[in-house]
Amino acid sequence: MADERTVVAGSGPKVREQKRLEAESRQSRFRAKQEFERNLFTIEQRIQELEVRQKELTSVLEEPDRSENTLRPAEASRELTSVTQELEALSVQWERLVDIGQDNVA
Repeated sequence: MADERTVVAGSGPKVREQKRLEAESRQSRFRAKQEFERNLFTIEQRIQELEVRQKELTSVLEEPDRSENTLRPAEASRELTSVTQELEALSVQWERLVDIGQDNVA
C-alpha cells in the first residue's frame, strides 16, 4: 500500500502540470477564435458600408442631374472605382477567413 501512495503522490505534479498545459491550450484556442471572429465581423461590417456607398455612387452616376446630388460625376466615378476595388479586396479576405474557419471546424 505504501508503494501505491508513492506512485500516486509522485504523479501528482505531473497531473497538475498536464491540466495546466491543457487549460493554457484551451485558452489559447479561445483567444484565437475570438480574434478570428472579430476580424471576420470587422470585414463584414466594412463590406456592408462599401456596398451601401457603391449603391449611392451608382445612383449618382445614373442620374447626375438630380438637385440633391452634391458630387460631380467625375468625382463619383473616381470614388466608385476606389470603393469597388476595396470591396473586391475585402471580399477576397472574407472568403479566405471563411475557408480557414471551415477548415478549423472540420
